[in-house]
Amino acid sequence: MARGAASAGRKPRPKPDPKRSKSAPSWEEQLFFSRLRRHAKVIYVLLAMVFVFSFVLLGVGSGSNGISDALQSFFGQNSGTSIGSQIKDKQQAVERQPKDVNLYLDLAGLYQSNNQEAKALATLRQARQVAPKNSDVLSRIASIYGAQAGREGDNYRNVLAVYSQNVTTPPGLDTSSQIGQALQTQLNDAYTKVITAYQKVAGVYKQSAQISKGTSDEPNALLQWASAAQSANDVGTAITAYNRFLKVAPDNPNAAAVRQTLAQLQASAAQPQG
Repeated sequence: MARGAASAGRKPRPKPDPKRSKSAPSWEEQLFFSRLRRHAKVIYVLLAMVFVFSFVLLGVGSGSNGISDALQSFFGQNSGTSIGSQIKDKQQAVERQPKDVNLYLDLAGLYQSNNQEAKALATLRQARQVAPKNSDVLSRIASIYGAQAGREGDNYRNVLAVYSQNVTTPPGLDTSSQIGQALQTQLNDAYTKVITAYQKVAGVYKQSAQISKGTSDEPNALLQWASAAQSANDVGTAITAYNRFLKVAPDNPNAAAVRQTLAQLQASAAQPQG
């Protein structure tokens, strides 16, 4: 009875509420923790930037003389690596050693990389005055002239396409009309620019052939001269250059192709002009 009374006097332990047992987080909780993780990443980035700027502002480990240099280095814009700074450094090097042709070549290359073609040409002409017989200088000048000629050639083809579409394609424009004459003038001007550009290339390669006379570089210089003259529609000069090539390098691997081209040019030159 005593035991029964004791049992009866005790309060029954509450059963665990099944709703309070561990369960998968709700979508609100998932969204909260997802946002928390994202914000934590942002905080980590911000902290990293704080440390970086702290080091920059305090000059720790930067080895720089000023905050601007350090900031430029941090953002990948260090003056030592920019093309403008390289050009300035090379200009100063040329001033210190005005007889060093390689410095002029380097400076011209930097100008070309920075799309300053006119300055590159001016620099190469200065190098030419320092070393008139330097084949590398002539080759670089010819390369720039060749690029210019290529662009003029592209422009001519575009103009020719427009001309053909409007004039030669039936019914076609009357070439005596105002529009027809304008198209014809535009085409003639474009063609003249191509010829003039390749004449400049041929002139440089002619000088290169003269400089390299009697050396192993002469055959290649003669081929380049002949090819540029041919592109300039200067058949006589092309024939002269090809003949000289066959004379100095009759067993060259390109000799067979040159003989074939030479025969075609000679046949073309023999035809009456009109």
